[in-house]
Amino acid sequence: MTEQAVNTKERAKLNFRELSFLIVDKDRRAATVLRTILRNFYAHDVHFVPSSIQAFAYLKEHHIDIILVESSLAADDNGFDLVKKIRHSSFEDYQQIPIIMMTADASEGNVRLARDQGVNEFMVKPVSPKETYEHVHSLITRPRDFIEAEGYIGPDRRRKVEFFERERRKDNLKKMAEAESESRTETHDQVTG
Repeated sequence: MTEQAVNTKERAKLNFRELSFLIVDKDRRAATVLRTILRNFYAHDVHFVPSSIQAFAYLKEHHIDIILVESSLAADDNGFDLVKKIRHSSFEDYQQIPIIMMTADASEGNVRLARDQGVNEFMVKPVSPKETYEHVHSLITRPRDFIEAEGYIGPDRRRKVEFFERERRKDNLKKMAEAESESRTETHDQVTG
């Protein structure tokens, strides 16, 4: 069976019809694109609000399965604060809702901040159907334990291999090789000099 056939078969198993989504994004066009992507995967229960205040009010009144939130909502409003507020809402049904952070700024600092606030997944804009599907699929098929510890409330942050850890290891190996090369050069110069 080809990889494409397997992916199509697997996608058929994941039923977005049963899920409710809340999109929090100040950009109505971006939210409409994301809503269309979700509806193309047969999601029927997709809602949109443009601010964290409206999102929090919506959560208090409605059941939501997955939140997709833009990191930058307005000058005095951002997705990071919304995630933190949701995660610190003790005894509320929505405290453990899976959250996907969306942003055009995928810097290491933003990824770490999102992770440290309690985001489950991080998606870079512009979003694509494939990427959206993969992140929602990951939330459903590989849920992470919810942790409440001093200084952190959210999904278990440990992953098998983080992108930045791999890059850091590569940089460290490169530095070690350069240091070893310099050491050999110095030893050679001492012996021949």
